[in-house]
Amino acid sequence: RTVAKDSFRVAAYLPEYHANEFEPRLSRLLTDLIVFSVEPTEAGSINRARLAKFDLPKLREWKTKERVRLILCIGGWERSKHFATVATSAEKRQAFVKEVVRLCLDERFDGIDLDWEHPQGAAEQQGYGQLLTELRAAFQPHGLLLSVTIAGWQKLPKEAFAA
Repeated sequence: RTVAKDSFRVAAYLPEYHANEFEPRLSRLLTDLIVFSVEPTEAGSINRARLAKFDLPKLREWKTKERVRLILCIGGWERSKHFATVATSAEKRQAFVKEVVRLCLDERFDGIDLDWEHPQGAAEQQGYGQLLTELRAAFQPHGLLLSVTIAGWQKLPKEAFAA
């Protein structure tokens, strides 16, 4: 099955605390599976500890067989602690972008979904816009997807939405 770029998508989140319950045969109608989640570190790298709970070879096999996009979520409720530090530092943003691209390519993720809960103030919102712009630029040569989970009330700069 091939999904057109502009067609309806069916996505599901698979959190690490339910990773061993994943049933490929029951998920065949999905177009996207979002693996939830890893988190940024204060230095701009990725804490991958929760990825160890997933059978990534099994997920990659299922992804290939069913032609599903496998997306990695970064952040989430208590997993957003270091986003502000990363987003507001050019050096840490660069390290983060580099690490995210490497992680996606190494583990065959089709992209990421950022779930920063929640940028506070103008500096963090501006940094988020810069982070998204830099991620998009780094993703384009590899065809990686960039999405965000945001609250309807969030105020982000135009460049964040453009990215």
